[in-house]
Amino acid sequence: MPPPPNKKVGPSVVVETSTNETAPLLVSDGTLQMDGMADDQIGGRPKRPPPSALFYATTSWVLFLEGLSSLSGLAISYFFKNTLKCEPAMLSTVSSLTNLPWTCKPLYGFVSDAYPVFGYRRRPYIFLAGLLGSLSWVLMWWWVDGVWQGFWCMLIGSAAIAVANVMSQALVVQRSKGESQEFASHLQSVVWGAAFTGALIGSFLSGYLLKFMSDRSVFLLCAALP
Repeated sequence: MPPPPNKKVGPSVVVETSTNETAPLLVSDGTLQMDGMADDQIGGRPKRPPPSALFYATTSWVLFLEGLSSLSGLAISYFFKNTLKCEPAMLSTVSSLTNLPWTCKPLYGFVSDAYPVFGYRRRPYIFLAGLLGSLSWVLMWWWVDGVWQGFWCMLIGSAAIAVANVMSQALVVQRSKGESQEFASHLQSVVWGAAFTGALIGSFLSGYLLKFMSDRSVFLLCAALP
């Protein structure tokens, strides 16, 4: 059956009107665009500016410190074994229990959404997590002289890293909303690249530092990296 008259058949169709109303245009690549609308305003929203340097610094630094937390791995093992005289079975139990805060990650997101601090839902919690993390390492350096004291300090430090991780990832997801897949992949590659860089540095230095510093001195060094 032949097509009806006054219509064009082809890869693209342009609908024109004689009024001042904006008409949709079907451009050659098959996407719909409003006549008279700039490319950066497709969808009725102006194009968002690129992320600021502060955004990249905040999210990347949090993930970098998460990876750098491996810096204290060997120091903790030697501290529990040699200083606190902890048995291997007990050390394994303590290390496993300190991972409990990571099982509650959705809870941290709900709390930050429900209880903003000074109108902000992410950055104040990152700041508080940094303070708690530093406090836990200071206590490991100065106060801990028993296995369970060490456990509570490690639990607080683990919770601080987990909270900061959730807030940082929430910032990345929030900034990626409405953007292209390429942009979202770029943000993820930046922050996780920082995390893996920190992990490599921490793994390399963890044993090297113990040649020149005591285990408690390594804890104090970790406290200086909030």
